[in-house]
Amino acid sequence: GAFHSRRLSLCSSQVGTVPAGRRQRWSRRRRLALALSLLRDPVFDLLLSGEIDFSALPELMARLAASSTGGLCHTVRYD
Repeated sequence: GAFHSRRLSLCSSQVGTVPAGRRQRWSRRRRLALALSLLRDPVFDLLLSGEIDFSALPELMARLAASSTGGLCHTVRYD
């Protein structure tokens, strides 16, 4: 498929515990910095379908559960 022919690559960041042998090199701060730097790519904005206040989240979740057209990811505001 296109994954190999287009030489696509996947980047990920360990969220949980890192093995002891790698902890010095990949601290939590460094993993977070890498993840945030990767998210600066504007292509990820295409994944965001909307923005919602935290207080309205239960209504949105019910709507998303009842429909297949709710979008991929909503940004939640914690004001």
